[in-house]
Amino acid sequence: MLVAFEGIDGSGKSMQAKLLYARLKAKRRKVILTYEPSNGPIGGMLETAIKKDREMDNQTLQLFFTADRAYHLLYTIRPALDNGIDVITDRYMFSTIAYGAASGLDRKWLIELNKLFPVPDFTFVLDVKPETAMKRITERALKFAESEARYGLRGKAGASRDIFETVKFLGRVRDEYIRMKKGYSRYYVIDSEEDPESTEARIDKIINV
Repeated sequence: MLVAFEGIDGSGKSMQAKLLYARLKAKRRKVILTYEPSNGPIGGMLETAIKKDREMDNQTLQLFFTADRAYHLLYTIRPALDNGIDVITDRYMFSTIAYGAASGLDRKWLIELNKLFPVPDFTFVLDVKPETAMKRITERALKFAESEARYGLRGKAGASRDIFETVKFLGRVRDEYIRMKKGYSRYYVIDSEEDPESTEARIDKIINV
């Protein structure tokens, strides 16, 4: 079983991916939790680009995301699935389509670019208003800044806002995610404005394993 969690930054997708992973582990299912960008060589370059340390145009950026996905599929996702292990991924091909199209790239080209990747058994798009997402992102950044000052932490991914995190842009990304609901099966848009427990219950009811 391949499960993808998607959504704009600050939607709560990472939290729900971890919660589902814990539930499946508790049920003694073999499962791994992974994410994109991956921890492979291309994923490392992407992390640098996203944090603005390296300039990259939108088309090149999405080509890098897709190349990293091919690596992720070959070395992590496919081997696990072939061995009967469930895979939960925090972001997948829908991120490239949503973020790329919101950046002005051709939607059909982005879909074609990702056509060879397997469609997940379940895709959960955690849906929040851009304003809610930005509030969460800001609170998260402030909490990290406090920890950094207190414990002397340095270089933590997520400490700075990346190039995507503006309300207007996130609104366009959100629209793209909702638009894709018509094109894919088992693609669920879940309201995550509510408390995490309510969101978790809705996801658990859909998967029902």
